[in-house]
Amino acid sequence: MPSFEIWSEGFLMSGMEGVPAKAQLLGVVEADTFRAACIKLCSTIKFQELHGNFDPIRLTVWACKLYDNEHAARKLFG
Repeated sequence: MPSFEIWSEGFLMSGMEGVPAKAQLLGVVEADTFRAACIKLCSTIKFQELHGNFDPIRLTVWACKLYDNEHAARKLFG
C-alpha cells in the first residue's frame, strides 16, 4: 500500500499582514489513494481536536487545499 504525505496550503486571514503563511505537513498515511489517505488522517480524533473542519468532497481543511507534496502546497503562499 502506498504512503502519502498530506500537506495543507498556507493561508492568510485579515489581521495577518506581515505574518508568513506557511504550508504545513499534516501527516504521512498509508492508503490506496490520496483521497483515502486524507479521509483516514482527518477522521482521527486527534486531528479533529487539532485542526477540525475537514471537507472530504473538496479535500480541504478550513478551506485550505490538501496536496500530496510540499512544492504544490507552497505554491500559493509559501
